[in-house]
Amino acid sequence: MDSNAILHEVQQLYNVSDRLDSLAGQHPLVSEALIGISGSVRNTATLLSADRDENDAVLRIRSSQGVIGSSRVTLVSRLPL
Repeated sequence: MDSNAILHEVQQLYNVSDRLDSLAGQHPLVSEALIGISGSVRNTATLLSADRDENDAVLRIRSSQGVIGSSRVTLVSRLPL
């Protein structure tokens, strides 16, 4: 899978997370569960959106409004995508 396809899927995951957050506001009885699921989906999208080079990665923290922060980390091991 090329990087553009991965970035497209990342955006789709962010969209799902945003929709789950919206649903949480509309359904108080299950809002806590929906917010938890939304956070998990958003975390997965954030990990997939990491820019990787030979030995480190920049993790970008995003919201529906755009990038809100980033952090450079050293990779201990690489997992295949």
